[in-house]
Amino acid sequence: MERLALSFTQEGFAKTDFGFVRKHSPDVIHIFRLTFLDGVGPAGKFGWRINPGAAVRFEVVEKAYHLASGFSPENQKGTATIGNSVGEYLAGRSSACEFAIDSEEQIDGVFARISEVFHKFALPYFAKYSTLSAIDAALNEKPMEKTPHRTAVQHAYYGTIVAKLMGRKDYPELVRIYTEVLTNQDRGFYLKRFLDLVSALENQPPMTAERGVLA
Repeated sequence: MERLALSFTQEGFAKTDFGFVRKHSPDVIHIFRLTFLDGVGPAGKFGWRINPGAAVRFEVVEKAYHLASGFSPENQKGTATIGNSVGEYLAGRSSACEFAIDSEEQIDGVFARISEVFHKFALPYFAKYSTLSAIDAALNEKPMEKTPHRTAVQHAYYGTIVAKLMGRKDYPELVRIYTEVLTNQDRGFYLKRFLDLVSALENQPPMTAERGVLA
């Protein structure tokens, strides 16, 4: 892991409890995560499946999200505004981009492939989604459609917050759409918390250009 950390450090990332993190600006943080899952390796022995993921955290968005998230304060620092496994982005399933390992001899090869994913997928992803306008387009241009960036529930929560911060004129319509989505999702289990979020956002003013994250 130290060798991977060195590779990521050259791009400004540091290892934290939440993954490899780079502060793009005071409001924007890039996160590259490696999730280790139990599994069977190439030699048929018990080992690990390593699942890489990319995420972007906007502090102003997360502050709004946690007005009604129910997360404990110590867990609020690890949430991201958009993010998923690389496999979900590429093919709609996490297993499409994961690396199995069950012996020390495989470490160098697996680390090389993870480094390749980091440079060829994660870094361009961070460059593309480091503004609120880019997040807004990804979540709110087609609010009824599935997005690889978020689950349906998170799509509704974060789409609403970003729309409010962007000052979108169709914000009420987006709230109506996301309310309908969550009414039908898991028998409305997440609806109350969503409505609490909408209420908490009532007096939230749009972001201003001085923050440097809009576009």
